Amino acid sequence: MKNIIYYYYGFYVYEIIHDKKNYYFNYYDNKYALFKYERPLEDLNDIYKLNQTMIENDLLVNKIILTKDKNVYIQVNNNNYVLMQILVNENVMVNLPNICYLNNNTINIVCLEKLKRDNWISLWEAKVDYFELQINEVGKKYKMICNYLNYYTGLCENAILYIKNNVNSKNIITHCINHRRIQIDESILELYNPINFIYDYKVRDIAEYIKSLFFNSVDPTNIIIDYFNNNYIYYDEALLFYARLLYPSYFFDIYDEIINNNRNENEIEKITCKSNDYEVFLIEINNFLSNIYHRYFPQLDWLKKRSYY
Repeated sequence: MKNIIYYYYGFYVYEIIHDKKNYYFNYYDNKYALFKYERPLEDLNDIYKLNQTMIENDLLVNKIILTKDKNVYIQVNNNNYVLMQILVNENVMVNLPNICYLNNNTINIVCLEKLKRDNWISLWEAKVDYFELQINEVGKKYKMICNYLNYYTGLCENAILYIKNNVNSKNIITHCINHRRIQIDESILELYNPINFIYDYKVRDIAEYIKSLFFNSVDPTNIIIDYFNNNYIYYDEALLFYARLLYPSYFFDIYDEIINNNRNENEIEKITCKSNDYEVFLIEINNFLSNIYHRYFPQLDWLKKRSYY
């Protein structure tokens, strides 16, 4: 890898640290990382342009370094990599303030169409269709997963209807830099890594972070209170936030890993054993949002009935 870095970038490196996917090294007292790039290549030029825009606006972000031939990525052993200068403290873990910093400072930043992921309804409907096509084949090998699949695709359909029935998208103009997922165990190295960026509604990141906290046995209630007390969130954005909590990305992600042989099927129980507690949590968050907005906050009928038990 030292020869490859020298060939493409002209950096003579003495020592490289390699984890499962990425390579880290120092060069002239600056920290660099060669990150494995696993998104579609057609996104990459737009990611680079966004990265340049953020740097020009003095926003905190890791900086993409082009090759000597002005290419954004290199290919090594059939894997694609992007080199970056690390401009953040990688030892700091993701938390609410640094999520809010990135979201709030990139509101309505110029971002190209390929990075947009705000069409939740069509994306989620495609997800349900995908599972319905897979269920018979998957059920032969992964019976445990299929025992739970109907419940979680049902939650996904609930989230779709929640948006369709309650959210006026014309009232939501706040878009910003987000991520596909934000996990409790990530450092801000991942948070400020441009190859993780997408462009979406402001509430996406916080909702995914909340779900990660919950399913890793950390009570997220105070985080939610702090978020809504310290950020101006429109009513329709709050409805989107709640829909995003309904959407079971936590189940779908582990499902994909199991199907791709990256995790043991039994690990699905880490999620499913918390389903009842999560339903109670959803009821509590609905009550919280109703109180802070001082107006009716829609609830799913079956959750509303559960709250009376």
